[in-house]
Amino acid sequence: MVMTGKQRILNTLMGKPVDRVPLWLMDTFASIGITDPWTDSWMLEDKNFLSVKQYYWEKCEIFYEYKNLSPYGFCNRIASVPKQFVKVEEQKYIGEKKQIRYKVTTSKKALFFTEVYSKNVATPWLVEPPVKNLEDAKALLSVTAEGLLDEVDVSDFFTVQSQIGDQGIMMMLINTPMVTVSSSFHFEDYLVHTITEPQLISEMIHAAYERIKPLLVFCMGEGLGPVVRIMGSEQATPPMASKEFYEQFVYRFEKEMIDIIHSYGNYAAVHCHGNIKQVLPYMIQAGVDLLDPVEAPPSGDITFSEAKKQTAGASLTLA
Repeated sequence: MVMTGKQRILNTLMGKPVDRVPLWLMDTFASIGITDPWTDSWMLEDKNFLSVKQYYWEKCEIFYEYKNLSPYGFCNRIASVPKQFVKVEEQKYIGEKKQIRYKVTTSKKALFFTEVYSKNVATPWLVEPPVKNLEDAKALLSVTAEGLLDEVDVSDFFTVQSQIGDQGIMMMLINTPMVTVSSSFHFEDYLVHTITEPQLISEMIHAAYERIKPLLVFCMGEGLGPVVRIMGSEQATPPMASKEFYEQFVYRFEKEMIDIIHSYGNYAAVHCHGNIKQVLPYMIQAGVDLLDPVEAPPSGDITFSEAKKQTAGASLTLA
């Protein structure tokens, strides 16, 4: 029997037989329209890309990555502060780059950060972080979760879901608390502060989770699913952090998030680049259903066959 894309994906996640392995070409090929003409307009002009995208929509499974929560939406990477506290201060174009400067309002002081988008490149570069010193970190920590859900609108999720139909599934993205804190600093400063200011970093990660958890529960209650993908764990994998740090500041929070996801009958995915060999046991204990990407050396530290052997007996799909 020939399966639909939706059946093929869900059977794979449940460890049931499939007629063939599902194919996942990431969100660019599964996109509907373009979200930003500055970074995405090339998609309407590149004939090779368009031909592959058309074939993908006709023949393959659609994993649609819903990004209204993460990484730059309501669950942002500035300690996941409520969106109403973050406003655009200035936007300008310099040659082939778009520069956006934001203002974060806190009860202690205003913080500013700047992102740069290169033409036709979707990934932004944080050239000025909001947290430049410990005083800034404490100011960011002072932001409450008041009004967190006031502006959250996920109605477009169901619009896209209806367009995909049985050809695939929706996958909601949300950040792990740790990455929303680490991304608030220059990363090198963050790594130093995990050693020199562990209590402050701990308080910031806990505060971020107190903002992320209600968003997750709200989305689950609204019927978003069937896959929720937790982003950013790679910033705490060895050698950037110890296994003990990963256990304390990634595993314990992701385990609770995954339990919430499972309680609504959904599947939990984790997106984690790089060296996952030492933290893979924690992911298994947390109940992760789908892990991506498994990267062999030199990008990572484990081959696909090694990862398959290490996860034998666990209900974990590798991608």
